[in-house]
Amino acid sequence: MEFTGFDIRNFGKAWTRPDFEVIFGHAVIWFSLYLAVGCVLKKTLSQFPHDKRMEFANRIVATCNSVYILTFAIVDWMDSPMLWQPNSAGKISYTKPPTAVAEWGIKAMCGYIVYDFAICLFVETELSLMFLFHHVIGLTSHLLILGYNDGLSSKYTTMGVYLAEGSTPFFHVAWMLNELRSQPPPQGETFRKGLWDVGFTACSGLLLLLFFLLRFLLTPAVLGHYYLLGSPALQASRRMPDEVIVVQVAIMMFFAMMNMKWFTDLFMLAVRHFGGGGKVKEA
Repeated sequence: MEFTGFDIRNFGKAWTRPDFEVIFGHAVIWFSLYLAVGCVLKKTLSQFPHDKRMEFANRIVATCNSVYILTFAIVDWMDSPMLWQPNSAGKISYTKPPTAVAEWGIKAMCGYIVYDFAICLFVETELSLMFLFHHVIGLTSHLLILGYNDGLSSKYTTMGVYLAEGSTPFFHVAWMLNELRSQPPPQGETFRKGLWDVGFTACSGLLLLLFFLLRFLLTPAVLGHYYLLGSPALQASRRMPDEVIVVQVAIMMFFAMMNMKWFTDLFMLAVRHFGGGGKVKEA
């Protein structure tokens, strides 16, 4: 592998003024929604302590972001040819910059990462170093794509990362329903608790199915095609130098392994819960 030299100016291009406004504009929007939802929940979920209500608010924001980002991924791929279909010469070539949809989606996700990073640092009572590391390398990967204006990398980000967001809403909704059903129901409102139980079971099943398809299977498949199996045909299409590709590979491999671990944890949690009928441990 030939190293052509990393130009820090390309990384800096991702922080030009228009990008800055879009990225931090989304961060402000999500934080505003977080505060607004927290105020609403103060009345509707008064049985929960303040910290728990704000965790509800954060998970509602995360759910909204995942649906938002997933929409960009679906639109981007519906409007694009399948990249693994060779041309008449038998090679795969995609030298275009990111589409407007993909670029906006990447900037929007950067904004959410900035928001969630701030929540972790200044709001959460327990600081998770793994969580912070996850966000730092995720933001780095996104900014490299923007800085090098790499359309091919953006395509595989929308497919390998953003389509996987399809499982995220069910994760957060299942958590919220589990918290609601764990509370003693008001007198005469057993139907509501039964509704929470049914909803929790349905969301848990959909979470496991989608997590397995979109994260456990899809992410490694995308990684293998983009960086490994398709590399001879795709190398000429990349705008990033080799050393940046190495960084992107490492980040994608880390996410793929994390997804496999999380799926295993979720599966074992479901087996213990539905097999023994106990309360689900917080995730």
